[in-house]
Amino acid sequence: MKKKDEATAAGQEKPVFNQIAYQNDFNRKKYDRINLVMPKGKKERLKAAAAAAGQSVNEFINAAIDRELNSGEGAAE
Repeated sequence: MKKKDEATAAGQEKPVFNQIAYQNDFNRKKYDRINLVMPKGKKERLKAAAAAAGQSVNEFINAAIDRELNSGEGAAE
């Protein structure tokens, strides 16, 4: 305890880890964000379909996008 008291007295407090800032920084570096707008009522249908598939809404949307992007891979060549 004496070392902590000495460090505090010298104005050298240990920096506090900021979990939210760390997660925000990680997400900013690793992910792109898209703001999706849809007609009223469609969100509830989307949530129900995702739950029926055992996925989060984000997983469900990403899987649908991946299927669409991968289905046309050979067509453009």
